[in-house]
Amino acid sequence: MRFRSYEMLRYLQLLTRVFQERDVRSIATVMLLELGIPADSDGFQYLRSAIEMRHADPMANFTKGIYPKVAQFYRTGDGWKHVDQAIRRSVRAAWNGREAEKWELFFLRNCGKMAICPSNKVFISQISSIIELCQKCREADHERV
Repeated sequence: MRFRSYEMLRYLQLLTRVFQERDVRSIATVMLLELGIPADSDGFQYLRSAIEMRHADPMANFTKGIYPKVAQFYRTGDGWKHVDQAIRRSVRAAWNGREAEKWELFFLRNCGKMAICPSNKVFISQISSIIELCQKCREADHERV
């Protein structure tokens, strides 16, 4: 994958913003907005909570663990299936209007070409992994000082 200098500068600015945030919720919010997840959708709120829960417990099951907890927290009447569908709609909406370079940086597949939209599980897990990496980098920075 080749980057033009302005694309690399924009990506570095994004990472700088993400790196400056302190807590998981703030980092998740910045990343979701940068990827184009509609902030006014239920899926945005559900995604952010699911990312926080996945970050807290990387081994948690999605359909039996994370989604029911999100549904309970937001008091959705339809349960975990509503959470799953709302997240899927938000991810697909962002995917359809995406900036390909930005998505490829986070969800690189098929030798640099993203042919398919990531599943909810892949999306949440990848964002959670990036947040964990950002936090480890921040900790390493603090240890050097």
